[in-house]
Amino acid sequence: MGVNNMALIQRELEEYINETILPQYANLDKGHNEKHIQYVINKSLQLAKPYNINMEMVYVTASFHDLGLIKGRDGHAERSADIMTKDAYIAKWFDSSQIKLMQEAIEDHSASLKRSPRNIYGKILYQADRNLEINVIVYRAMVYIKGKFPDITVLQQYEHMQTYLQSKYGEAGTLKLWLDDEDDKKALETVRNIIKDKALIKQLCDKYYMTLTNC
Repeated sequence: MGVNNMALIQRELEEYINETILPQYANLDKGHNEKHIQYVINKSLQLAKPYNINMEMVYVTASFHDLGLIKGRDGHAERSADIMTKDAYIAKWFDSSQIKLMQEAIEDHSASLKRSPRNIYGKILYQADRNLEINVIVYRAMVYIKGKFPDITVLQQYEHMQTYLQSKYGEAGTLKLWLDDEDDKKALETVRNIIKDKALIKQLCDKYYMTLTNC
């Protein structure tokens, strides 16, 4: 975690997150484990730099945003927000209006959201949660598809992947960049070019299919 990014986070709060919250992700799949949460934390703090907002609120929303996955994917954003709002330690650090903003941000982070997140913290978290590296995109999608269809064949996996990538990342896809970040715009354009290479996507599906089958 970058020193500059964490400079505005008080040590006591950081220790609580590191010792109490992040370890709870250890048993989740590799697409949502502690490594993913650390990525979202760093990316959130990076995206938040141009805005005059509370960096500790950014940090907390990123840290809590997937905790609800412990009890399943469906409704996990709302469960994650509920866990955060009921955390007695967090309540000591923030007032009720700040808690409300963080609750809304966590509730609005899911990729299936069909509207703009309700506040700047939600826009930051939503965008930070969209890792635009093609290997990560394909692997996380395969974890999701494999979870829904445990006995899926590699050919079926590939067919699902082609549909998924176009529906989410294609020119008419559902993914939105709510923040005007040049790096993310370039990354999304790169993804859109890559997913046109069907041979490469099939190669990645073959690779990760074996990984998920043997794990």
